[in-house]
Amino acid sequence: MKSLSNYGFDGLLELMHSQEIDTNDWIIEPIDKERGGMNFVLPNTQGEIYLTWEDLYKVDILFVHTKKNYNEIVSVDTLKVLLATMEEQRQRTVAGIRDMLKENFKSSAEVSQDGKPF
Repeated sequence: MKSLSNYGFDGLLELMHSQEIDTNDWIIEPIDKERGGMNFVLPNTQGEIYLTWEDLYKVDILFVHTKKNYNEIVSVDTLKVLLATMEEQRQRTVAGIRDMLKENFKSSAEVSQDGKPF
């Protein structure tokens, strides 16, 4: 039998997996607030989400680049939209970093193929 503190965390994982969000790509830590939830860190956002006693999710998110805070109690449908949006932002940031690295190493590889030193 699950303890009440795991209920919110497990629910969040289920929501994320139902949206095909790979939780291995998120830095998450379970928390014991009310019915349970998680702290998380992504390249663009960080914060906590937990299930309240009223079966709604408390969301406290800081958007790193804009320094804006989203601190609300939301329904499951709104939470799904927030999770999907944060995952899309994460994927865009990772893709941008990947492209930047590929471009930098591509330039270095072209120089070395010409026989010129780096």
